[in-house]
Amino acid sequence: MQETLLRMLTNQCSSPTFNFLMYSHPEELDLTTAPGSVIASFAVEHVRSATVIDQTGYIEVRVIGANLQFLTTDAFAQYEEHEIQAVLIIPVTYECTIGSKQGIYRHYLKMTNNHAPRFLQDGYNAVVPLPLPKHFDVTPFMANGAGIMARDIDLINNTVTFSVSENDYLAIESHAVTDDPKQFKAILRLKEQILKMPNELELTVTATDAGVPPKSTQVSVVIEPDLSIVYDDPPVFKQTFLNRTIEKDLLLELELIPGTETHDVQYSVEGSDAQYFTQTVWANNTGLDLKVIDLQDIPKTKSMLNAADNQLALMTVNDMDPSTFESVLKEISHEKDIQLATSIRQAGR
Repeated sequence: MQETLLRMLTNQCSSPTFNFLMYSHPEELDLTTAPGSVIASFAVEHVRSATVIDQTGYIEVRVIGANLQFLTTDAFAQYEEHEIQAVLIIPVTYECTIGSKQGIYRHYLKMTNNHAPRFLQDGYNAVVPLPLPKHFDVTPFMANGAGIMARDIDLINNTVTFSVSENDYLAIESHAVTDDPKQFKAILRLKEQILKMPNELELTVTATDAGVPPKSTQVSVVIEPDLSIVYDDPPVFKQTFLNRTIEKDLLLELELIPGTETHDVQYSVEGSDAQYFTQTVWANNTGLDLKVIDLQDIPKTKSMLNAADNQLALMTVNDMDPSTFESVLKEISHEKDIQLATSIRQAGR
């Protein structure tokens, strides 16, 4: 009886360095380790075989002679794609010369920024109807409604922030995707109301992760107006009424609402006080500058620019000594003393 018991004990799985019931590897495992790499090896006795009872299959175990070895599988290369845990927990069954044992093998993973964000498409295109209101989200018109999506599979610091190349039309927002910690969504919103836009607006969207150091990826986004919808709106200033104090070197920047400007827009400044301003049309024809020429020559009277449809209204009053370079607004009137008017028109209209 004692001999049988002794024989059973001496023929059980044993090792001077490995605990079959619970073992935690002291070194972190690099997630870039190639498939088939031996990540741990132990001298053992009385171990006939070992089997991983883990459905994920990231690690396999084998016994070669008196060595117990743990190896990465082909599936290990996809670990970050599917998992979020920072440790491998592998249940293993060991067949001993007599009997068997079950245990847990643990191996912590090295946390590094292995991957840059990856867009789910190589590029994004959208055809949008016009006009569109301010803050309108154009991304539902992309990727069959899915919008601009990026995925970062790193286990830590994988939060993605989006940015967009400088432009006059769109701003970008970054959002996490519910129930998927590895996926993020970009939203492109209009900065202003858009009545018209270029035939093709090409932007670059950049996705940057929170790793140290961070990694980023870019994608091209092309937005086109739906040409089947024609909206021919007259040019309109962003501000239809300006209230300014006359002072030295006064400069008025008058900009059209994006989409209402065209190459054939012409500007004019009219009225008895027009002589006191210089007019400079912007190179892109989206607005103009009005600058006071000589404060000393401006009479102490009201000046008003008539406000009507596609025009701009301006009123100032100067009732003090011009040498002080100061003027005070006294009254706004649309009914009398109209001396200066400005308007914009398109050629041929």
